[in-house]
Amino acid sequence: MRLPPFTLVQSSRKKLSSSASGELKGISTFKKGLQDTLAASLASGVLTSSDVATVAKVLNETSKSKTVGIWDIRSWVGGLPRIVEHLNRAQSELTFFEVQASVPSGLVQNAERVAHRATEILGRDLSPSEREEMRDAIVDVDFFPVGHRVRKDLGIDYMIVLTSAPIAGEVTDEAGRTFHCDFFSSPQNHVCLASTAGLREFAEAAARPFEMAAGYVAVSSLIADMNAGVGFHDESNGCLFDYNDDNRGIVAGLKKPSIEAACLAKIRQGNRETALKLVQALDDYRSPTESTVVSDKPSPGATRKRAAQRQAER
Repeated sequence: MRLPPFTLVQSSRKKLSSSASGELKGISTFKKGLQDTLAASLASGVLTSSDVATVAKVLNETSKSKTVGIWDIRSWVGGLPRIVEHLNRAQSELTFFEVQASVPSGLVQNAERVAHRATEILGRDLSPSEREEMRDAIVDVDFFPVGHRVRKDLGIDYMIVLTSAPIAGEVTDEAGRTFHCDFFSSPQNHVCLASTAGLREFAEAAARPFEMAAGYVAVSSLIADMNAGVGFHDESNGCLFDYNDDNRGIVAGLKKPSIEAACLAKIRQGNRETALKLVQALDDYRSPTESTVVSDKPSPGATRKRAAQRQAER
């Protein structure tokens, strides 16, 4: 089955014929893992030599310094290849790929198991209010070893993992050291787990395609991970770094993506132009085929907490 050129597939390595090896000369300067991934896709027929040449041409541009994979784990972002290509056209510092990899079993844990993991992580019993919040979710620290392994195997610099499940993990907030099950995102050393729970509903409210909303979440997570000084603020003004304690606050950002001046100043100088270009690309994106009317409502009363303080802790 043919896939779009900017697709990385995690697979067992296949030995290439001498003729096929010649087609990969253009990627000889890439990281070994990325070379192997493209070689395996070429050998299996997933990508053609023309596809590999297209990728090599983009990656060999001197300004294309970092590679970013977006791994969709059951978020069902049908237009993901389109948003990947759109983000690549918009700027010349980052190269985005759609990642396809085997989804590990038991990724989403039931509420009882999440509560048990919370007690293990915190080293104490949960309070009644903490226990009431427990729900089916992905526990971030249980996922990160998988995310890092796939990222390193593919030979890419950053990985954004989109999941329709809530994200659970430890945090220190106004309640002290505690455990929540409604994180918007959770980063750890170039791997960021980002939840799309409720995002279809919010995309519909903003009259935006779902893949644009998924791209918005991915870009927000990526820029925050790339720039340790970036924090999230309480106001919901449509900034990429709104805290959005009320999860519907993201609708303003989807309608008109932006980065406030104070947030832009916290982004590294070398990354600011790229960040602005990515936000403009999100604003410009239009899809002729994707529908935004599919409902994916969050649990009643749920909020989605940004994990800014957790990023600072890590």
